[in-house]
Amino acid sequence: MLKNHGLKTAIKFGEKAINYQEFYNRIAVFSKHFELNAGDHAVIFSENTPAWVTAFYAVWQKKGVAVPIDFMATASEVAYILKDSEPVVIFFAQNWVKKSWMKPFMRLIFRQNSF
Repeated sequence: MLKNHGLKTAIKFGEKAINYQEFYNRIAVFSKHFELNAGDHAVIFSENTPAWVTAFYAVWQKKGVAVPIDFMATASEVAYILKDSEPVVIFFAQNWVKKSWMKPFMRLIFRQNSF
């Protein structure tokens, strides 16, 4: 999956660099905040950020199937992917909640998963 190279840079995002040790810690902490069984689908709907990569590896760590959705996807594309993949969990950037076209999806997400 991912080899720990200690203090070597794992991710560079703008001016910020995250080493492998820190990245492993982020994955471990992140994966404690959701439940996922082997084979379950998890949607990741966000811009490309270190958090996106962390979510992706946390899903893999739990032997889940990561279903990335491009942050530039249209509402109809998002709807199709959500319906087709039947995710158990959905990760999204908080700023997406404010987008008007996301409101129907948010109601669906909260209703299905009763957060």
